[in-house]
Amino acid sequence: MTGEFDDKTSLEAALIAQEHRSIPVLINFYKFGLGRSVIGPGDPRSKASIEALFWRLFSPSNVTAVGISLVTVFTLFIAIEANKLIKDQNTKIDTQLFLEEANRRSALIFELTSILDHINAELTADESTWDDGKVREFQRTCPDEALSTNPNCPTRSISPRLRGRVAALSRSLRPYYYLSVDPERISYKPEASFEFSPELEATEVIERPLSPERAQLLISLIASGLSVHSNHNYNFTYADLEGINFRYANLEGVFLSGAQLNGTDFVHGDLKRATIMNATAIGAKFYRANLEGAVLLQTDFTRADLNEAKLSVASARNATFYMAEMRGAELAATNLHGADLRGVSGLVSEQLMKACINRETTLLPNGLNFDWDQYQLPRSCEKP
Repeated sequence: MTGEFDDKTSLEAALIAQEHRSIPVLINFYKFGLGRSVIGPGDPRSKASIEALFWRLFSPSNVTAVGISLVTVFTLFIAIEANKLIKDQNTKIDTQLFLEEANRRSALIFELTSILDHINAELTADESTWDDGKVREFQRTCPDEALSTNPNCPTRSISPRLRGRVAALSRSLRPYYYLSVDPERISYKPEASFEFSPELEATEVIERPLSPERAQLLISLIASGLSVHSNHNYNFTYADLEGINFRYANLEGVFLSGAQLNGTDFVHGDLKRATIMNATAIGAKFYRANLEGAVLLQTDFTRADLNEAKLSVASARNATFYMAEMRGAELAATNLHGADLRGVSGLVSEQLMKACINRETTLLPNGLNFDWDQYQLPRSCEKP
């Protein structure tokens, strides 16, 4: 009986050793390899189950598959690292292209400097001879320091020829991408005063193309007391005017579509019939500014100060006034169709009753108890 049992055990051990299927191999290893069903020490089935598991795990096919998998993973890792290097290289190439574009446009700075010199010559001279040979005296009734601060100071004038050069230059100074430096990320040299070495991480390409040269030209014209009206064919679109002080400035009819006006100060400024479409004026100051008849389509006035601003007959369709201040703002016939007024402070129902608003598209301030049933669209409102 014992011999038959031993022969049977040996046969079973041989079959276990030849097993190659994964699940039976694991079951046999659990029963015999871990000693769950062995007769005693030296049970051949225990050794057979361990050998079967070993050959199952390290069979030529499995070793080949594992090797191929490792090679694949390593190749994928190398490809990812190479992709990162290529991406960094492309970023540096794009940066170089932006700098080359800026260098090409810098050639226009010489023309800008020349025009500003001619403007200064004409405005400081008591007499000037124009192309027609006639001598005219420029009216200079205001001191130079009051040109941009005195609202009663009349705008001065330059010759038509020079105005044409200004118009041509303003259209040539087109917007472009350039690098901006984050001052908080600049590493300063402790051994050298007023010197710094901006690292690559401290610079980044601006999000949209802008023209700092157009901004420089506009600032110079305003400081000289000259008109910047679009009737002169001046183009100041996409000008980078962030944080500029235009208090009491005469900007009537100026064309500033797409301009960067974040934090710009227009307090008491004259922007009648100005065109400021698709611009960003986040945190800008328009306290008591005159924006009558201005075109403000799709401009972002988030957190802007519009207290006591004159916005009568202005078109601010689809504009954003989120968290802005509009206490005492004049909104007679102001087109606010599609405007976002959520979070606006200081705005009352009496102001909106005079404006052109729409229940479906105009987003009113939260908590404002506006009676739509009492609202009647003013006759002076244009059709939406």
